[in-house]
Amino acid sequence: LPVITAASVTKFIYTAFVRVRQIKAPVVCVAHGKIVGGGFAAMLNSDYRILVDDDTTVLNYGNMPRGVCPGVMLSTNLPRMVGETNAFNAYLQDAFFSPPEAVAMGLVNESQPSYEAAIARALGLARQWAAAPRMGVTNTLKLMRPESSLLNDSRLDSEALGIARCNVEGGAFGKGWREKTAGPQAVATGPPAPLPSPSAAGGDLAAAQRQIA
Repeated sequence: LPVITAASVTKFIYTAFVRVRQIKAPVVCVAHGKIVGGGFAAMLNSDYRILVDDDTTVLNYGNMPRGVCPGVMLSTNLPRMVGETNAFNAYLQDAFFSPPEAVAMGLVNESQPSYEAAIARALGLARQWAAAPRMGVTNTLKLMRPESSLLNDSRLDSEALGIARCNVEGGAFGKGWREKTAGPQAVATGPPAPLPSPSAAGGDLAAAQRQIA
């Protein structure tokens, strides 16, 4: 695919995960298992994150060995949560984080000893938030969530274009990469709303391409 076409498709997919920011209620995410790459990035768009603290759960940025750049707003979410130095270290050292380390860094809010305990905790928080005065919750979200005009966000455009270039021009997802980095990825959250068509993103992506060409 041409770079601009690949970028349009990429943004179409990314927007599904970033749309959780438009939900007018706090979004709680429970994550378990291998949380790598896109799953890692998608998880950070939620408001409250709970990990299952067992031997199977590990977080990994995972972009350097794949030859790709951040996506799904990871380029803003990660530095905002852990600081620029830690964010670069996570990339340059291809670091893996255990649940206690993720809590200490601020990647997640808490951990629970089992999946059942994590789900129970998430549902308890949701009930607590639902019982609170709605206007206070809604306005707190407006003030504390990162601002993002989702369908015209230049950062999301730049991420999608960067990923497309890594793929089309850098061969990031070619056969050689697959042989070196075979393994599962976990997606921690999903799309809550219908998506725009890929063609609708073309104008914004073309502008982003001109800016960083």
